[in-house]
Amino acid sequence: MAESTGRALGAKASRKLNEGADAVSEQGMGLLGREVTFLMRRAGSGVAYLGGAALLATMAAHGASTLLLRLYETFLPPRAAALALTATYAGGTAALTVVALRELRTVQDISREAVEGFTGED
Repeated sequence: MAESTGRALGAKASRKLNEGADAVSEQGMGLLGREVTFLMRRAGSGVAYLGGAALLATMAAHGASTLLLRLYETFLPPRAAALALTATYAGGTAALTVVALRELRTVQDISREAVEGFTGED
């Protein structure tokens, strides 16, 4: 009789413990869900602001391009000014490409070393 009472109390305690763990888990998941939702909404706002900034940057680049073209046209004929502007952009593009590729190669080397260190392979 005492053994069956002990089992019953153990089963009851186990059920209570499981119910408590389930409640804590549900509360934790609910809190996590609310936090993730809040962060996603903030991130969505951030992305919208970045879109607006990109639009304004495009408009500023157009204005700067027009200004630079007008500057070139003060001492060059229109076609030569357009060519000079294109060459300026091409030079900037080439310089940025070289820097970007150098940076990507550095990241590639670092990541390769990290993977090799993790896996123990050479």
